Amino acid sequence: TSDATKRAVVGEISSLINDFINLGSRTLSGLDFGLQYRTPETRFGRFMIRAEATRNLQRDEDLSDEGVIDDQLGKDGYAKWVGNARIGWSKGGLSADWLTTYYGSFADTSAATTAEIYEALDRPNYIKHMNVNGVDRYYYRVKAAVQHSLRVGYEFGGKNGGHNRHSLNLTIHNLFDVAPPIADETNGYFVGTANPRGRQFRIKYEHRF
Repeated sequence: TSDATKRAVVGEISSLINDFINLGSRTLSGLDFGLQYRTPETRFGRFMIRAEATRNLQRDEDLSDEGVIDDQLGKDGYAKWVGNARIGWSKGGLSADWLTTYYGSFADTSAATTAEIYEALDRPNYIKHMNVNGVDRYYYRVKAAVQHSLRVGYEFGGKNGGHNRHSLNLTIHNLFDVAPPIADETNGYFVGTANPRGRQFRIKYEHRF
C-alpha cells in the first residue's frame, strides 16, 4: 500500500460536537374574525368601524420523552380570546379614532391552591378549576385586560399630492391609566398581554414637501 492511501494515526478524542435536535412538537389551531365598514360621506362626516378577533382552539406541546401532551390553552398568557375594535370619524381636515384592545382571562399555573381551600372559600371566581391530564387543578385566574386609546388629528395647509401639507395628531395610549392584571410573575403581570406603561401622551407633527 502506498503512503498516499494510508490513513493518518487517530489520536485521543479531545472534544465531541453533539448538537441538540428538537424532537418536540407544538400544535396550534384557531379562528380569526374580521369586520370593516366605512360609511359614505355625509354632512356629519364619514364613519369607520373595524374589529378583529382570534379564538384560539388548541395549543398543545409535546416536549417530553414520555409523549405527555401539555395543553397550554387558557393558561400562562395563552388566552382563548384576543381582539381589538376601532371606531373612526373624519370630516374635512378633522379626524378621530377610538381603539379598544381585549386580552382574555387565563389561569396562572404558578399560583395554585387545593380543592379544600377552593371549597372553603365557596368557589370564588378568582380561582379557576381545570382538569389537567385527568387531575383536578386550582389556579389563580388572571383577569381579562381591556385598554383604550384615543387619537385626534387635524390636517391643514395647501394640498400636496392630494394631501394637506401639515398634519397634527394627539394620541393618548391607555386612556384610563389601567394597570395590567396582577399575576404571579417576576414583573407582577404577564408580559405581552397588556400595556404596562400607564397613560401616555404623544404629539406628532408632519409636514409634506
